[in-house]
Amino acid sequence: MHINGAVAALITPYAPSGGIDPGAVRSLADFQIAQGLSGFLLAGSTGEGLLLTMEERMRLTEAAVAAVDGRARVIVHVGAPATRDCLTLARHAAASGADAVAAIPPIYYHNSRASVVGYYRQLAEAVPIPAYAYHIPSATGVPLYRDVVRDLAPIPNLAGLKFTDTNLDELHYLKTEITPRLNVVFGNDETLAAGLLLGADGGVGSTYNVMPGVYAAICAAAAAGGWDEARRLQYQATRIINVLKRFGVFPSIKAILGRAGFTVGACRQPIEPLQGDPAALFAALRAAGYDQMHGVARPGDA
Repeated sequence: MHINGAVAALITPYAPSGGIDPGAVRSLADFQIAQGLSGFLLAGSTGEGLLLTMEERMRLTEAAVAAVDGRARVIVHVGAPATRDCLTLARHAAASGADAVAAIPPIYYHNSRASVVGYYRQLAEAVPIPAYAYHIPSATGVPLYRDVVRDLAPIPNLAGLKFTDTNLDELHYLKTEITPRLNVVFGNDETLAAGLLLGADGGVGSTYNVMPGVYAAICAAAAAGGWDEARRLQYQATRIINVLKRFGVFPSIKAILGRAGFTVGACRQPIEPLQGDPAALFAALRAAGYDQMHGVARPGDA
């Protein structure tokens, strides 16, 4: 399997009761696939994966696989503080029909490089579907830079790396010097076009939930060598991201999707609620040009 194009780090929608809402998973998948997305990453940072119970993570996987129904890739983030939970989630994802699994490295307890590599070897050997390492050092404190990736690359079922970092020099080095066979997807929304220029095979991100058509178009332009168009679209997306950062990215995404008619619920604690009034958020989005953009979530899309 090779992940390319634009992949949404799917938000996890909650019903009014507080549990996973399978119907909302389907409506979100339908909308985003129609806008050109090529896949979904479940239960990552955006999907509040570490705030879900094991049972909820399994239910989300089952709902998403059923909703997508082969129309796009489904990658399940299975990282967990306990390795045994990670492997349990990975085996469940494979049995449920997911296309791949991904995992953050071991967190909280200090691990040697050999231990991190061993963790990913266990993951890759536990499932018959491709496994991906998940580099997001700003959240985990555990970087997967060249010294680690050099040891990961020979693992047969380790298919690639989700690289969420602003270190573009490292991305380029990994892709050209260490991991030419590995599938590298870029996870920094603000600089997707730059990541693609430097060798990333595709993109995966949070704000794809509300601007799916924009990111699909950036990836398509880059694949065709249309870098002027990719840059123009990136500027549009980054203006919106800067607004979302002022109000809190994850609650802002849920507010926009809620206005569009999707049942999403609020983010779980300890994620902070929206930092400001929703009316101020939508006014700031209008001022940044959101309402004039193509491929974004609008009222009535659900």
